[in-house]
Amino acid sequence: MGTDVVSPDVKRLWNRDIYSFVSVKPQFEEELEWSEKVMEEVQNGQRFFVNDYVAIFNGLERVDHLEFAELREGDVAVRANITVLAEEGEKYLVRPLYIIKDGREGKQPEVVKEIATRIGIESINPDAQTVTLGVNTTQKDFIIIKALEKPHINVLWIGTLVMAMGFLIAIRRRYIEFQVMRDKGIE
Repeated sequence: MGTDVVSPDVKRLWNRDIYSFVSVKPQFEEELEWSEKVMEEVQNGQRFFVNDYVAIFNGLERVDHLEFAELREGDVAVRANITVLAEEGEKYLVRPLYIIKDGREGKQPEVVKEIATRIGIESINPDAQTVTLGVNTTQKDFIIIKALEKPHINVLWIGTLVMAMGFLIAIRRRYIEFQVMRDKGIE
């Protein structure tokens, strides 16, 4: 049956049953649709909002070695350090990359799926000591869990058992009547 079939959970109480099951599962294979890019100009230590979360720009850090490219004389690579404060004390470190190699600029934004955000460095202004960040957001992944309460469901089961017992008593009674009639010779 594959991984698409999810069995429900049942919690039985004396006066009701509670059924819970997964109704909609996210499709992780689908391409995400990102919102329009919002530009944020920040300085070292400045707080700003990212997808309803507070973020702190902790400055830039020079990168001397890249795994996917070799940096030569005149090439520059910097990484931003951004801390995003999520709910319940969780913190996410976002580190987008900005590269100038052979006179061309390259941007490598970082995606944080837990907060449905993509942050990248758009430009650096050394005179004003500011960095312009490009922030895109998307819909968070979600799972819908449904819980159904069935009050007095035990009455249904008790009724079913009473009917089954009545059926067995009726069969027994008819069999006894049949034996009595057979013994009397009246069939």
